[in-house]
Amino acid sequence: RFLLEYLPDREKAISEMLRVCVPGGRVLLQDLDGQLVWHYPCDEQLQGGIGRVLRRLSATGFDPFVGRKLFSLARNAGLHNIEVRAESYHLIAGRIDDHNYNLWQLKLAIALPAMAQALNNRAEAEALCDTFLAYLRRDDTLTYSVVFTVVGTKPGEEGSVDAHA
Repeated sequence: RFLLEYLPDREKAISEMLRVCVPGGRVLLQDLDGQLVWHYPCDEQLQGGIGRVLRRLSATGFDPFVGRKLFSLARNAGLHNIEVRAESYHLIAGRIDDHNYNLWQLKLAIALPAMAQALNNRAEAEALCDTFLAYLRRDDTLTYSVVFTVVGTKPGEEGSVDAHA
């Protein structure tokens, strides 16, 4: 869950999940689409900074849009009977509550070293984090992301998995 956005070789990871799955077994993939990316109204400073970080992190394999790719990845790996769900994950309309604000502070503190490296400037990364947090405190903003859940079956004897095993 929420791992594929960080892997440089998603196809290999899913193929490996399928390889170790028993015939008729199920593989569940779940990841976000658009985390930290979608906001309205648009703030050019915020979007520009996020865009710069994402472009530089893409070289590591990081992909904030992997959720929408899970269905295709599952098909290409050979899964059958694929089920797909898309649901709201982050949905912050207006001023964020204190609990979730604190969680975003923690997320950004964890991300800060990678952001500073991507921007080659810790002060600029800190300013971007501050801009993002200030944006979440505004009354007129909307921030959201989507979580995709994809479940597929490994070809073989459907229903052959012992639920008690």
